[in-house]
Amino acid sequence: MPLSNRTTHFDQASPLLKALSQTPIHWQSFSHDLWSYAEQQNKPIFLFLGYFQCPWTQEMLKSLFENPEIIERLNKNFINVAVDRELRPDLDVWLQRSATLLDSGSGGWPLCAFIHPKFKQPFFCGHYFDELGTQERPAFSNLLDSIDYIFREKQEEIEGSSKTLLSRINPALSVDLKDTLAKEQISLEALTDKFTQAFLDNVDQQWGGLKSIPKFPHTTMLLCLLDIIVLKRPDNSQTLYPLLMLTSQSIKNIGLNDHVEGGFFRYCLDEYWGVPHFEKTLYDNTLLIDYFDRLSAFNKEGSFSYEAQRALTFILEKLAIKDGLYATLECENFPSLEIRDSQPSSYTFDKQQVCETITNDLWPLTQTAFGFEQAPNHRGRWHLHQWYSVSSLAEKLGLELKQVQWQIEPIRQELRSIRDEQLNASIGDFATIAFNAQLAKVLFKTASQSQNEESINIAQKILSNIQQRWHRNTGLTYSQPAASAVLDDYVSVMECLLVAIQQDWNTQYFSWLVEIQDFVLHHFIKENKFLVSLESDHLEVYDDYKDSGFANSSARLVLVLYRLAQLTNNQDLKNRAKQLQQSTLVLFETNPLVYATALQCALQAKNMPLIVISGSPLEMSQWKSLTQDLTLKFEVFCVPSNDSSILTERLSDGKICAILCAEDDRKKTTNQEEFKHWLND
Repeated sequence: MPLSNRTTHFDQASPLLKALSQTPIHWQSFSHDLWSYAEQQNKPIFLFLGYFQCPWTQEMLKSLFENPEIIERLNKNFINVAVDRELRPDLDVWLQRSATLLDSGSGGWPLCAFIHPKFKQPFFCGHYFDELGTQERPAFSNLLDSIDYIFREKQEEIEGSSKTLLSRINPALSVDLKDTLAKEQISLEALTDKFTQAFLDNVDQQWGGLKSIPKFPHTTMLLCLLDIIVLKRPDNSQTLYPLLMLTSQSIKNIGLNDHVEGGFFRYCLDEYWGVPHFEKTLYDNTLLIDYFDRLSAFNKEGSFSYEAQRALTFILEKLAIKDGLYATLECENFPSLEIRDSQPSSYTFDKQQVCETITNDLWPLTQTAFGFEQAPNHRGRWHLHQWYSVSSLAEKLGLELKQVQWQIEPIRQELRSIRDEQLNASIGDFATIAFNAQLAKVLFKTASQSQNEESINIAQKILSNIQQRWHRNTGLTYSQPAASAVLDDYVSVMECLLVAIQQDWNTQYFSWLVEIQDFVLHHFIKENKFLVSLESDHLEVYDDYKDSGFANSSARLVLVLYRLAQLTNNQDLKNRAKQLQQSTLVLFETNPLVYATALQCALQAKNMPLIVISGSPLEMSQWKSLTQDLTLKFEVFCVPSNDSSILTERLSDGKICAILCAEDDRKKTTNQEEFKHWLND
């Protein structure tokens, strides 16, 4: 549709775009025609990137975009573009990176970017603006006047700024990759040492996590540290592991965990994990579930797998939307920022109300188990913590262990009923392919441990829905016209399929996995660089290999390619994966902790062998049972002998066979004792 000076017909599935379309501002969608249209009009582009559940985004909607003076300025002097960051995460990456480089600040929403259409790069970015302004932040009307003047009178300065930004926005492009890859391979041992030292330099020795406010769990960092301890056993493990456990216990016991209905909040607002930002996202929860399950498999502490299961139950019960997919439980709904910043969260509890609701015989256990003995921690109310294990509670209160175990869940049910009466938080209606694939992956993993058929059915339903959005020629698509599939969507589906065929071999899943592999290799990778999305090709936005809120997609893709190469004995693909892996690590030393996923994937490729077992179902089950306690050290696939055409080795007729695929070694055995020796070596 040609652009014009009227509001575009927005995708009504987006609550943000729907709300913006109801304002008198002439909003446009982001499209390839945008640049030429803005040049013809000789106007700068004002791009508003918002997240509907962000209260600052909603405040700008109300205070600025319904203001007649602001509306007049925007419609007269700018080409106005609205973007929902949920629908276009690729544009989010581009603009957040630009904003950070332009103002040396941090990312976030909303984001207001002013772009010269000729140079296709922002020359000014900011976040929240209002009509009054502050000493640090101009009033929005004054900002618009200044931008209009700069655009008319400072063209050369804008061009210089845009060129500088373009050279910095893709830092990996400034590295001579060919020269780097021609040199001696990057030493994983040296990188591991730098990573662990960076962690020790920045860890909070009292509360765990990193020394920062707000306090994020940094789950990708924890996953990498756990793999370092499991796979490398470094000399400083005795220092690393207690700090890893301190962090994990804080996440589990204090304010990040929802002790009433399960699930984890995004981050905490203080250094001691006391009170969180009250939002529970699908992505954060699936990642923490995976981490807690892996930690429990390593140290055999059941409390972590228990909390992981509670979080998974929360997702399945609370975050389901249409078509068997899942979304995010958004922030609470408040009429204004002032009310949000002054009223207590409805996630918290009034002690007197709880005391009057809980029966007298259960009150001593309630107040000790959930922290009501402590002082209120959120505007005169209690956000619940759970410092004591069930056995510690029994000992402290002089109760039988079984009695505490029997009573704690009914107490939770009462607390949930109190909260449900007052909580005003909505579930998002946008189902991200990546996040749903990651949920399915977690379901397949937990099902393989517990043989839970219901989890398998849910995971298969999610994959079935995603497969309806796949075509081998055009890739993944969203039902929402304004949404664009990104690299993370593809990689997450590939990871899920890989775990699914580990749980139970499925030839159709394997074929689909190979189709996606071919599509990604052809469309997303250019000279050892990874595009963020196909839509971002014309913007030249490449991945920077960091964990920017999410586990890095490129590093995870490389590991999947490496596993597929091992599984099929494809040496060309294996060499390609190794080369790409070097690319993901070239910037590691600039800030090791933000490259946790890149390091973790490289460590797994080098130190975590893959085993293929092929034979009859009964024999495969018997041999696989020998690996039951080694899931953190080996990737194990069982390929039925009648499906073993994917394997290049000639298998012995009628005999069980195992193939060990290590970094630079591949060997086969039909002898169970030799197989056991592999596992214990």
